[in-house]
Order: sequence, then C-alpha cells, then structure tokens
Amino acid sequence: MRGWLRVLAVAGVVVAVDQVSKAAIVARLAPGERVDLVAGFDLSRVANSGVAFGLLEDAGDALVLAVTLGALALVLGWFATDPARPRLWIGVGLLAGGALGNLADRVRDGAVTDFLDPPLWPAFNLADSFIVLGVLVLLAALLLPQRSRPRPRSITDAPVSRSRRGCRRAARALPRRAARDRVPQRGRAADQLRLRPGRRLSSGEEPPPRGRRDARGRRAR
Repeated sequence: MRGWLRVLAVAGVVVAVDQVSKAAIVARLAPGERVDLVAGFDLSRVANSGVAFGLLEDAGDALVLAVTLGALALVLGWFATDPARPRLWIGVGLLAGGALGNLADRVRDGAVTDFLDPPLWPAFNLADSFIVLGVLVLLAALLLPQRSRPRPRSITDAPVSRSRRGCRRAARALPRRAARDRVPQRGRAADQLRLRPGRRLSSGEEPPPRGRRDARGRRAR
C-alpha cells in the first residue's frame, strides 16, 4: 500500500507540473508562434495528434488511446507484482504521470500541446520528458542489483551484555546448588530418624555423636 501511495504522489506532481506549463504556453503563444531561446532551441506552440515526440501522428485517435492505455496498464501490472522493489515506484510514477498528462490534453483538446522544440528533433513537452525519465528509472530498477534486505534480528542475535551473562551463569548454577543442598538435608533426615526418643539402636549401629540435637531440639547424650 505504501508503494502505491508513492506512485500516486509522484504521478500527481508530474500531472500538475505538466498541465501548468502547457497552460502558460497556451496563454502566451499563439498556435505556430515560435520564440528563439539559445543555440537553436525554441519555444513553440505545436499541436501533436500522436504520442510522445510526434510518434503515430497519422494514426487515428482510437489507436493512440489504445497504445497509451495498454502501455500504462502493463507498467502498473508490473508494479503490482513487486511493489517493494527499490526505485520502481519512482519510474512508475513518472511514466504514469506523463501518460496521464498527455491523455488529459487529448481528451480535452483532441491533441497534445508541445512547446519544447530543439534542433533536429521533434517538439515535445514536459510530460514526454517525464515519460523518458520514467523509462530510464524502470530500466535501472530492473537491471541494477538489489540490496539484500536485512533479516529482522531476534533476541538471540542481540549482543549479550555482562549483566545478561551473569544471569545466564546464575541460572546454570542453580541446579548444581540445589543438588548440593539436597545431600545435607538427606543426612539430617537420617540423623533425626536415629535420634527419635525411645528408639533402640540396632546391632552394629553407632550412636549419634555428642553435641547434635534430636528432633525435639534436645542434646543427645
């Protein structure tokens, strides 16, 4: 979803810039009027009935619309298969915005307004420039190697601090301590059994050492 929002944002900016530039040319230049800029580069108001850079100019409107919508559908379908690919959303947004900008001219005026006229090249507009730039970005996204996505780190991958090491050592030492504590308890239980009052010693059984207390807390004699 985030990738689609980025595509819409880029396409919206491209359409806005394209339409504002064409409106400025239409407001200042008459059809066919030319203004010299520098090094043979002119500003001229040209009506283009084809696609970008005057291609398919003699084709009918139905064919031009079919080619435009078909190319746009292919690009969007490719993006839908891998929206997380790096830089892909930039190229798709530029290309889609340029195509929609020229499509708006064709629906509104029946032709696309071109105004950038370099020497030895057909006139074009900003939408055409964005389309070419979008194609280059798409090629870069397709051909350049992708960065390996970092694997989310788990708790076991985190560096172990000294305090955590101490906790682990204490946890490992607990069973050993419990085992050591059980031995004296067993010995005390045997002594208490032997020190019960009125109990006679069996043959071969030694009396408990002096100084120990019996089960009632009295010193053994």
